[in-house]
Amino acid sequence: MKSFIVSDLCKKKPTIRLVLATVALGMGLDAPSISRVIHCRPPTSLEAYMQEIGRAGRRGQSSEAILYYNNNDISKARKGISDSIIQYCQDDVNCLRLLLVKHFGFSETQYSGNPNGCCSNCKNAHLNK
Repeated sequence: MKSFIVSDLCKKKPTIRLVLATVALGMGLDAPSISRVIHCRPPTSLEAYMQEIGRAGRRGQSSEAILYYNNNDISKARKGISDSIIQYCQDDVNCLRLLLVKHFGFSETQYSGNPNGCCSNCKNAHLNK
């Protein structure tokens, strides 16, 4: 079943529209049609998060990453969770895209579109002006 799913997802026009998966399915997957990655809780590090959300928009199409979590998901008591992912999740002011690239040593993003399309923090700041 896994090989069928991976094979279909790697096509330009796959028939599969939704996959619920663990990290193991995504490792090494280059599926051009993925446009949305949804996490039901954050991974334990920003490095893992960046790798996982990088599956979407591989061919330059518009894409989004959605991260759902609660306070238990980002608790310091959670085994292996890094301070950087906790801080990222708790930040409701700064641009989330910029926070990610700064974590990896870059000072700016390449995004120059409408603030509503950047991240939830940019969208909220733009709407509250």
